[in-house]
Amino acid sequence: MKRWSVLTGLLLVLFCSRISADEPTQARFCFRGKPRESCRLFLLAETGIGTNITRGSETYFPTDHGLNFVFGDYGVMMNRWDHYAVGATAYLTFETQYDELRAGCKLWLRRWLSHGFSVNLASGLLLWGGSYDEKKPSFAGHLDVNYRDWVALYVAVDQLEETNVHTGIKVGSYPGLAGAGVAGVIAVVVSLMIMAAG
Repeated sequence: MKRWSVLTGLLLVLFCSRISADEPTQARFCFRGKPRESCRLFLLAETGIGTNITRGSETYFPTDHGLNFVFGDYGVMMNRWDHYAVGATAYLTFETQYDELRAGCKLWLRRWLSHGFSVNLASGLLLWGGSYDEKKPSFAGHLDVNYRDWVALYVAVDQLEETNVHTGIKVGSYPGLAGAGVAGVIAVVVSLMIMAAG
């Protein structure tokens, strides 16, 4: 857990660092992420599906359990430098294999590789949900390669009662925002089921 705390702390330092003096003269808010010359702030709305690679000491092939993760990250990012952006999101994940809903938050660092391609590193905490055996807060983070905030391939780590690694695909912008509505419905339904079972 300590090494993940260091990663989260480094992202927090970047997030809180001073804005450089040469701010863009035409800074504006963008619905879809773009480099600094196009916008200062942009919405981050990503919804994805994935499958377990490992859970604890067990290793899986994608065909073993199918697509058993539905998740979303929703927040904002700021272009603080020419090639880097930082931001924060709320994180919601539902593991269909175990009917477990979890929620948390992440800090993000984005490196723009070109006007369309970017690499994102996110680190944060799971704060709620899951099984009673899981310790909270616990680590949640991922690395992804993104194209124009429309589609991204990712690999993620959730530190549950055991380390869980999963990978998959996510969509952003308009499809990602639509997915936020679907994720909200799933969260409400699962929460009602949990309350009814209790």
